[in-house]
Amino acid sequence: MEQNNNTPSEAPMIPESEMKLPEESLNGAPQTPAPKGHLFNPLLVALLVILLAILAVVIIWGEELIEIVWPQETAEPQQLPEGEVSNNEASEIEQWESEIDEMDLSGIETEMTSIEAEIEAETTATSTTQ
Repeated sequence: MEQNNNTPSEAPMIPESEMKLPEESLNGAPQTPAPKGHLFNPLLVALLVILLAILAVVIIWGEELIEIVWPQETAEPQQLPEGEVSNNEASEIEQWESEIDEMDLSGIETEMTSIEAEIEAETTATSTTQ
């Protein structure tokens, strides 16, 4: 009955030699880290160089390569004859010019002057109140 006298607050004392993890695996051979692939680094560098070369080719000769892959027919714009105006076109132009001359623009001018006067009145009113 003396064993029941132990209090639950006491922690058991375990020596440090028992707390170490085993250094051997289950089959008895010591564990060694996996060797790093020596082929991976040069392969990665070669891939990077190839991709940079492709990018440089696309930047430098991009438009030419696109034209080779997808040729597009470019039509030359037709040159319009200069100075040659038919009688119909000349009469239409004269008609438009006469319509513009006949327009009464005095109403627009008076409206513009009234708007300018209102703006000037507002600026003088705000400058005197400050």
